[in-house]
Amino acid sequence: MNLEYRKLTPVEINLADELDRVVQGRPPVPDWVEYWGKTAWEYDRSVVAFDGDQLVGQAMSYSHAISVPGGAIVPCGGLSWVAVRPTHRRRGIMREIVQRQLRDYHDRGEPLAALFAEEAPIYGRFGWGVATWIDDLKIDSSRAELKEGVGVDGEIRFVDYDDAVSEFSPVHKQAMLQTPGMLARSEPFWVSRLRGNESPPGAPLKTLQVGCYFDGQCEGFASYRNDEQWEDGNPSGTVYIRDLVSSTPRASARLWRYFLEIDLMRTVEIARPPDEPIHWWLKDRRVVTRTISDGLYIRLVNVQEALAAAAYGADDSIAIEVIDDSCEWNTGTYLLDSGDAGSICDRTSREPDVTLRIEDLGSLYLGGVSAHSLHAGGRIEDHSGDGVARLQRLFESNVAPWPHLYY
Repeated sequence: MNLEYRKLTPVEINLADELDRVVQGRPPVPDWVEYWGKTAWEYDRSVVAFDGDQLVGQAMSYSHAISVPGGAIVPCGGLSWVAVRPTHRRRGIMREIVQRQLRDYHDRGEPLAALFAEEAPIYGRFGWGVATWIDDLKIDSSRAELKEGVGVDGEIRFVDYDDAVSEFSPVHKQAMLQTPGMLARSEPFWVSRLRGNESPPGAPLKTLQVGCYFDGQCEGFASYRNDEQWEDGNPSGTVYIRDLVSSTPRASARLWRYFLEIDLMRTVEIARPPDEPIHWWLKDRRVVTRTISDGLYIRLVNVQEALAAAAYGADDSIAIEVIDDSCEWNTGTYLLDSGDAGSICDRTSREPDVTLRIEDLGSLYLGGVSAHSLHAGGRIEDHSGDGVARLQRLFESNVAPWPHLYY
């Protein structure tokens, strides 16, 4: 086997889509592929493997920016379109492609990388750790009642799709300052979240967009579609909420009241963070069925820069030893100083208080995973006796990290 590694060219986008479909088993959406290939694909950030004239492996990264604890917005490479043809697995193709992507992140000066994993076991060996959790909620809206006074203020308005991005962008930017793990949205990602790939530009719009307004100011928005169904002559439709972002709790509550009261619908389905307040607004929280899964995975490409970019929940100075098998430049011990003036991180010769692998530091980084839990799972060595407790205080977040973006 004589493999050629190189970048994909724009005329080869259909080859990438074909390989992606072979691996995922999904039907083709030609209009969406054409749009995405012209607007979102960053061909200079692709790594592909050809065996002769056959595309057998691929990955592409997006130039993202992500919010980190404290509200800073940090450059972040978004790994996507990872696929290896089933006939060419177990030959080191994925490892070579991912290693090239990691080196590219480092060369571009991106301290972080993120991805959504189709298969959970794959990416830990390359240094990504699960950093957010998804609650897939299925709500029986025929039985759901909100407590008195919840979500009664504010005005819900339908927003024309052409006006949606300009109307909703300020809300999204404000939410990024409040929520770790949110990814900034370029135009194609706004299209993806609002329309969905089942209705690409040029096709009939299958989604509806609403905003929540207080004194004429938008504080929340959502994109959704209704699936009308009937059983035994009775309405039993489902509301599928694709996007729901708010900058205030009152806007979130008003949007929830709107969705739970849509006529002819009996179920609401949505993916939310673990600290979603709807559970506390409902009179009977048992109308909600929750399925928990892993969400965004984070990888620290430059440990020193990534740790210095965040703000932490305690004043402390702790020596953290990091083991990184894929990015040798990261391995070493770092002194993280956290205080009112911000965070400083430098390499140190001091004896470490704790030792952990790079994927576990990625899990801790956004504040969505407990240091105590990792330690109980044998993922952190505590050399000082109180190192894990100090990590917990430092990395603990008051807000569950949540990306508000999937691809």
